[in-house]
Amino acid sequence: MTTGTVTNVATGDTNQTPPDDGTATVVATAAPPPPGLVIDKTNNAPIVNVGGTGLPTAPQGSTVTFTLSYVSTNGSVDNGTIKDVIPAGLTYVTGSATNSSEFTFAGYDSATRTLSWTAAHVTTSGSVTYRATVDAGAAALQQPLRNVATIDSAGTEPDSDTSDVFVPVPPLAETSVPTAPRTDVLDSNGTASPGMNLGLVLLIIGALAFAVLFVTPMPASTKNRIRRR
Repeated sequence: MTTGTVTNVATGDTNQTPPDDGTATVVATAAPPPPGLVIDKTNNAPIVNVGGTGLPTAPQGSTVTFTLSYVSTNGSVDNGTIKDVIPAGLTYVTGSATNSSEFTFAGYDSATRTLSWTAAHVTTSGSVTYRATVDAGAAALQQPLRNVATIDSAGTEPDSDTSDVFVPVPPLAETSVPTAPRTDVLDSNGTASPGMNLGLVLLIIGALAFAVLFVTPMPASTKNRIRRR
């Protein structure tokens, strides 16, 4: 409150009366400042350096808690409202919105993606919260996702604040199937046959050689030499 003092001095003089000095003091009082409501919006996503700037960062499928803190100054106001518009890429978790001592959650309008709180009278500062999940495909949207909340009342001007969330592109899933190592084993068609090792190949070769020796007729000269002995 600002005060000022103004002093007026008046002097009267006639032939019949002696001089008379009168002093009047007027105190000027300035009007008090009007009530005010200011909102501050934050979220609990971890801060990650993105392009040289620290941004709250949340991957697809994660859940983020938003906090709407408000400050009331210079007296009470009536018909307070808080509205929070959730951007595309985030989905409100049903039943997660909380109340403050004076603001009560009024509901979520899915058509306008708007959360609302109301208060008949706002006399003190406080905060409300809610949770939202990061949708699949949110990384393909314009980044960061910008979330705006606004507080208003019958006796104040609207005040807004934003809370950004950056959704990173998920790593590519491995879709290729590893190729089995080739071996030196040949099948009946002369192509590589996986799963056969060198020992098996040698065993097969030995069996073939033995079969050849067993079924091949012995020359007559060799038979005669054997009889002479």
